[in-house]
Amino acid sequence: MNVVIDRGNTLVKLAVFDEEHMVFFYRSKKLTDDKILQTLSKYPIDSGIVSNVANVSFSEDPFFELDHYISLGHETNLPFVNKYATPETLGRDRMAAVAGAIAEFPNRNLLVIDTGTCLTIDFVNQRGEYLGGNISPGPEIRFQGMHDGTANLPRVQWKDQESIIGSSTESALQLGGFVGCAAEIMGWMTLAREQMDEIIVVLSGGDAQAFATSIKNEIFVRPDLVLTGLNQILLFNVKIS
Repeated sequence: MNVVIDRGNTLVKLAVFDEEHMVFFYRSKKLTDDKILQTLSKYPIDSGIVSNVANVSFSEDPFFELDHYISLGHETNLPFVNKYATPETLGRDRMAAVAGAIAEFPNRNLLVIDTGTCLTIDFVNQRGEYLGGNISPGPEIRFQGMHDGTANLPRVQWKDQESIIGSSTESALQLGGFVGCAAEIMGWMTLAREQMDEIIVVLSGGDAQAFATSIKNEIFVRPDLVLTGLNQILLFNVKIS
């Protein structure tokens, strides 16, 4: 079995996979060493991978006892061709999301969208080549930025709205931040379909399901794509080792 840890900017996620099947999932703002040890002792785990986007220090000692352990970085072998001009700067979450999408939809043109702290837009061609992508603020950064960058605008949280027209400053900020982000996603989908034939759109991340209800297009929603992608990277490295 494999243990997978995704330490993001806001949350940390831990999952256990039996080959490609997720058998355990845990999410929290903080992952303690005790939780890691508890998981390692509960399952017959022999391989592990950690993606540490937030660069938060933690003890790796428990993982060194495993047969295979990967701390994901730009030198890690990936199950796709990486054509990014600066691979050392490519986010680990983006690597993982792309790996997960390619594993599920091989030999297809892909638009991989992750809706985390930042909105990441990544392109893969049908030859399994990662071409690159784009990064913009996610909803929470937009809400915070509008508050920090002005004198009087409040800090809001997203709440479902019945209309796309804000009837108050609070709802105007909520709609501008969240629905504006959804509109950006739809814009990227339109542009991608102009550039690449028969492209599949895969939407991932914590807000994936919420965005899916706002997007009136054919998409595949995979909230745990980064975790499944990390597992695919681990399986690939174990296979070639």
